[in-house]
Amino acid sequence: MQQPGQSPAVREAVRASLQSDPVAADLRCSLFVSAAQSYKRDSVLRPFPPRYVSGENKDFDALMRHKMKIPDSLWSLKKPRPFLRNSRGVTPLSWTNFPLPFTNYSLLIIPTYDVASSLCSPPHCGCCRIIQLADVSSIPSVRDVVRLGPGEGEAQLGLVHWVLSSKNFTVKTLQREEYVRIQELAEPEGRCVPAPDFLFELQYCDQVNARFEETRGDRDLIYAFHGSRLENFHSILHNGLHCHLNKARTSLFGEGTYLTSDLSLALLYSPHGNGWHESLLGPVLSCIAVCEIIDHPDVKCQVKKKDSERIDRRRARVRNSEGGDVPQKYFVVTNNQLLRVKYLLVYSEKQHRRR
Repeated sequence: MQQPGQSPAVREAVRASLQSDPVAADLRCSLFVSAAQSYKRDSVLRPFPPRYVSGENKDFDALMRHKMKIPDSLWSLKKPRPFLRNSRGVTPLSWTNFPLPFTNYSLLIIPTYDVASSLCSPPHCGCCRIIQLADVSSIPSVRDVVRLGPGEGEAQLGLVHWVLSSKNFTVKTLQREEYVRIQELAEPEGRCVPAPDFLFELQYCDQVNARFEETRGDRDLIYAFHGSRLENFHSILHNGLHCHLNKARTSLFGEGTYLTSDLSLALLYSPHGNGWHESLLGPVLSCIAVCEIIDHPDVKCQVKKKDSERIDRRRARVRNSEGGDVPQKYFVVTNNQLLRVKYLLVYSEKQHRRR
């Protein structure tokens, strides 16, 4: 395993990622940790950080040691409790009032569970840390990351940089109000299902967008949900759904990637899983992918023939299907170039318990 020193450019790249969108950066760390700690890590942790590869061998032991120390580089206090502060005063930060956007807020990190404690008089007591949420470069943890010294700190910095880096896409945090618009794209009827606690958009580079648009041509787009275990989403983001086929589901209606227009059905395939213990999103998460699908004959679904009320059987059945036609509200994509993940819906178990 190689342990090269980290250049100032790496520190600046980490700082920039955390500064531009700390919640999205937190999500990427959570998905990486979930894959790394999975019993299927050899298959779900793809891509694998190259600095932990020697020849053809993956050094999972070294990776797990450094992975478990990522939280130490994010919070310098061992048991902090966060409080929001704005012009109206100081209030405890809960998972349901996390402010988006961050402007006009500060975050007090108080090493006590009582904001009125005589041992602490925030924010001028000296034991509290103030984080300007609109300027994440002032977070103590960010200063810790960019000023790490040689040795183990270098490995942590390199790992965080690798997790947050990608050439083909970026992850952007969206306002929760955007959920209504996104749900209507895939589920116009608006079924009564729980709204996600966090919402993200995948923004692809020009080259990826151009390739997708070339494949699409003048065809329409279909939006549908894909549910999967949390540990799979690190690979899904980087490699696409074609590298993550669920054999248990594909065996009945044929080979392909399964999606649905019913969010409640997708949620059945996305159980809450262990993520990153120190995550702002919560340590136990569930994730749903909202995908763009090109309306092509290789997308099997219940669709009527043109100028007819009859179902187009050529679109309704996958080759070698054992269960017959694809059921209503399902899509089976048999051509990997016809779909991509566009949004992520994230549910936090901690938030639901507090409601």
